[in-house]
Amino acid sequence: MRVIADQNLANIEELLADTVELTLMPGREITASSVQGHDALLVRSITRVDAALLTGSDIRFVGTATSGLDHIEREYLAGRGIALAHAAGSNADAVVDYCLSALAHLGFFESSQPATVGILGFGQVGSRLHRRLSAMGIATRLCDPLVARELAEGGAASCASVFVDCAELAQCDVVSLHVPLTIAGPHPTADMIGYDFLAGMASDACLIHTCRGGVLDEAALLRLLNERRAPRCAIDVWLNEPAVNPELAASVDLATPHIAGYSARAKKQASQQVVSQLHEFMVGSFKEESGAPDYAAALKFGASQHAVGADASQSRSVAGAIRSAFDLPALDERFKQALRSAENGRLSARVFDGFRNELRERPEFSELNPSADHGGPEFLSAAGFSVAR
Repeated sequence: MRVIADQNLANIEELLADTVELTLMPGREITASSVQGHDALLVRSITRVDAALLTGSDIRFVGTATSGLDHIEREYLAGRGIALAHAAGSNADAVVDYCLSALAHLGFFESSQPATVGILGFGQVGSRLHRRLSAMGIATRLCDPLVARELAEGGAASCASVFVDCAELAQCDVVSLHVPLTIAGPHPTADMIGYDFLAGMASDACLIHTCRGGVLDEAALLRLLNERRAPRCAIDVWLNEPAVNPELAASVDLATPHIAGYSARAKKQASQQVVSQLHEFMVGSFKEESGAPDYAAALKFGASQHAVGADASQSRSVAGAIRSAFDLPALDERFKQALRSAENGRLSARVFDGFRNELRERPEFSELNPSADHGGPEFLSAAGFSVAR
């Protein structure tokens, strides 16, 4: 089999050694002419896979080392009988680490007041964030009408009843976004976090955006920021990447270049998942999977484990461990400086991708063992760290 792949897929040569005829090139440079003569295409989110790329090619298999699929024209692939594989959940823990890091750097864990985190989207990331927060004793509110309907239709009505309407999330102390970008269907997500939702959030609340640019109405957020009526914000994904809006990036509390899911473990796992599915395709056993987690199990875990019972001093201590694990403010400052220095205020793909490549060796919390100075082992374990017993 002749395979063309993004050269930045982790361990791709090692994983496909001696099994295929492999061509590697930068993902942003994969074009309609370059896919000619190949049977399979392996990409990341920076490569748009659609009719313009694949028409007239022999591609029979597309694998993306991502969980999101908004860069894939799925209807076109289905119509052409092209198999599609993705790496659902491969970077979910890394994204949850980022969300907890953002909260720690924004002082969330050091408040003596009880707080509630609203989670929009209950897929691989949202369900794992709920699970960790619940284990840490932090209350959550969940919104995902598709999951709620699936649970209700599957006989898990009690689980479905815990989900709330999107508007209710605006009343939470923190809102974290974990939905795919969709523009059609019964619940489109494009611009769903708009002016009214943002204006309904308290100014000392926090918005964390790590899913896809376009879910958040950036113009509405910038308007509220200029009016000094916006919540605190940690933004990792942007419209028109890599041409990030420099005014918006400069105005939010934490701005990062789409790196929430970037870790060494996540990148390797994504490549392994996609290559495994390619091998299944080659031997005729491939079946496309939804990648959906066990929703009911995730909800029941949260209910049964709801609270380690850490006191305020433990919360402050674990915040220190989280801040030490991932220095988001340093990345935020470098990213904003790069935007200030960029020609016309817009980053080039080379600079944007450079930030991401720097984090290819980033460890996840589960690979770190903080000292006892950072709080009790139960609380650290609940936050996702590996804790020696």
